[in-house]
Order: sequence, then structure tokens, then C-alpha cells
Amino acid sequence: MNNQAILSVLDNLCEQGRDSLHATLDLIEQHRGIAIDARLTRCLEVSRNSADRLLRSIDDARDLLAGVFPQGRDMRRFDAARCIGQTVELLNLVAAPDAARILLNKPSEPHMIWQDQQTLERGLTRILEVALKLSVAGGICAEIARGSAADGIRIAI
Repeated sequence: MNNQAILSVLDNLCEQGRDSLHATLDLIEQHRGIAIDARLTRCLEVSRNSADRLLRSIDDARDLLAGVFPQGRDMRRFDAARCIGQTVELLNLVAAPDAARILLNKPSEPHMIWQDQQTLERGLTRILEVALKLSVAGGICAEIARGSAADGIRIAI
């Protein structure tokens, strides 16, 4: 699947996510000023936060694949292998002692890329968290390699 096909899937997910978020927000607005029980209030808030996180994740992944960034992004050259390694270390550190772990096979040499580092970190963190949740083997293995473009990388999970 190429980037354009993935972008089409993400566009569709964005549309569905936005529909879900708008429906949740409408439901919250309908109950504004009405005395409702705490469980319903909590449920609505969790739904709203979940939809918002989904949209941010989709937008981050879409931005990374599209290669076109809105103004104000902090585009710079950095070592992607080091950045990804630090993200994996952090996820392994905050995991419960009996939780699944991430094993990272990264190259010894730097993999310099031109990117918004925070977008990469946020998107990768979300992807790795989902991969860990779906793992049945007690962990996942990730590998970093050079991408097809001179400035690209490939992450296999």
C-alpha cells in the first residue's frame, strides 16, 4: 500500500471520526444546563476525549505521510533513529512491570531526516501503544531502516 492509498484511508477515518465527535458534542450540548447523573456526564466526557484523541492521531499520521505541513510546524533535521529509540525507551519505562514490551532493532549509524519531530514522536507513540495493546505475544519488535527517499526512514513493527 503506497502513501496515497494510506492517505485515502486516513481521510475516510478522519471523516468518520469527525462525525462521531460532532455527534458526541451535540449530545453534550443537548444536556447542557440539565441535571444529569454523574455517570452520564463522565461517559460523555470520556467519549469526547476519545474522539478528540482519535482525530489528533489520524491528523498526525496523515501529516507524516503527506509530507506537506501547515505553517508553524517546527521542521528541522534530526536523527530519527535516536528519536525513535528514546520514544521506545520511554514507553518501556512507563509500562507496568508485567506489561508487553517493545524490542527495537535500530541501526548503529544516525538516520537523519527533515521532519517535525514532535509530530513524529506523537504519531509513533500512538501507533506503538496500539500495537502493544493488540500484541498477543507479550510484546512487539520494531525495526528502523532507510526509506526509499534520500531523507526517509522505514519503521517495521
